[in-house]
Amino acid sequence: MEVATLTVQNRDAKGTNNVRRLRDTGKIPLILYGGGRESVCLQADYPAVKRHLAHHLRVYKLDLAGVEEPGFLQNVQWDCLTDEPLHMDFQRIDMSVPLKIDIELVLLGHPKGMAQGGRVVRDTRHLHLACLPDRVPEQVELRIGHMECGEKILAKEIELPEGCTLDMPEDQLILHMTDPTESSEAQDLGQSLPTPSIPHETE
Repeated sequence: MEVATLTVQNRDAKGTNNVRRLRDTGKIPLILYGGGRESVCLQADYPAVKRHLAHHLRVYKLDLAGVEEPGFLQNVQWDCLTDEPLHMDFQRIDMSVPLKIDIELVLLGHPKGMAQGGRVVRDTRHLHLACLPDRVPEQVELRIGHMECGEKILAKEIELPEGCTLDMPEDQLILHMTDPTESSEAQDLGQSLPTPSIPHETE
């Protein structure tokens, strides 16, 4: 993943009204925290923030008066009406230390088993990975066109981007294809079982 550089300035404006006026001047409020140090209130130019967010970037070098500090974008607060960014939270990071992060798993292809009546069941939608900050992928793609009914995919079977390792059990079930034959047999079995009789109590 690309590491973006975002120019920031110290922010004196705090509180709802002051922050609202800050946004009116074309600035977005930020906070940088973590790393065993005090939190710092910052601000950045709105156009620069929008440009970086459009590329879904999460690893930044925050440039404060020529001094760069790496930060990971933990959260963006959005306006529910305009869908514009209102506030950004950054966590201090060490570029040489892997991050533990959840990455979206994107499925590609049309499984063969669907032609036999099977369906894909996603047991998880994200992978828990450990990645160096400059190797954090936007997503992980998984091709499932080969899957037949009754087959499954475990975490250890997924090809991960370079620089990423699993931070979850290797045998964790990621997704599986249902087997319509088994479902039909179970249904037939249920229909063939006699209805249990419940004895009536006698007074």
